[in-house]
Amino acid sequence: METESKIMLPEDIQELELKDCHGLGSCLTEDVFLLLNIQRGGSSLTRCVVKDCEGMKCILKSSSFKNERRPLVRNNSLCPALQNLELLELIKLPSLVELCEWESICGATLPCGTLSCLKSFCIHSCPSMTKLFTLRLLQHLQNLEVINISSCYQLEEIVVDDQEECTTSTSTPSSSNSSSILPKLRKLSLDDLPKLSNFYEGTIFCDSIERVVIRYCPNLKRLPFFFPTVAGQLSPPPTLKVIEILELEREWWESLEWVDAGMQVVLQPFVRFHNRIIIVTPRI
Repeated sequence: METESKIMLPEDIQELELKDCHGLGSCLTEDVFLLLNIQRGGSSLTRCVVKDCEGMKCILKSSSFKNERRPLVRNNSLCPALQNLELLELIKLPSLVELCEWESICGATLPCGTLSCLKSFCIHSCPSMTKLFTLRLLQHLQNLEVINISSCYQLEEIVVDDQEECTTSTSTPSSSNSSSILPKLRKLSLDDLPKLSNFYEGTIFCDSIERVVIRYCPNLKRLPFFFPTVAGQLSPPPTLKVIEILELEREWWESLEWVDAGMQVVLQPFVRFHNRIIIVTPRI
């Protein structure tokens, strides 16, 4: 009598690396976490690296969402599996077009706790991405400390207000007046993004920023960061240490548009122009 064979994998996996897994449409689904035995009672998965996987179009995918008018259920199995993830690296994924498939559905709500512990995010050489984070996803990334984006040649916008796209004709919020908060963001690196024209239409509050590195982003015209005033005067974050720009891009820096006209003057003492190539590690 034949018995059904089962794939048995270790429990409490802390690190997951997928490399050269061609033909996968997505990598983090309910089925994957069922195999990893981490779909119940929380998860020990803290680090995930996806590299050199041709055909992968998205990273997170929920098959449980069927009705476009109904929010995702809160007990979605991806939720506990991704609650403790701290590092996510996406490298050389030529077909990748979005991070979360369910975000493309109007009215969908990300499961509570999804990526809520993520501290470091790195994406490198993903040439099909045109937009990176949606505003709905960004609201879950309140513990994000490091963002490293490089060599994504079709990337046009980093944060897009998907909530505005789903509003009805009777509700017309303006994305230019919206804001988001990244309270723990310490390091931001934007490198070799030739089509990047907009970071975010609204404003972003990041009072913990320490280091900003921008190079080879010739079409980026505006930085969305907003800093509070102290005693009526515009004040940079007390944590800010340096803004690194290539010397050959000095003219680009001086032509940037700002939320407040005085912000460039306030930030100028932190700017360092370099002739050398700047290498920023995304790890924390």
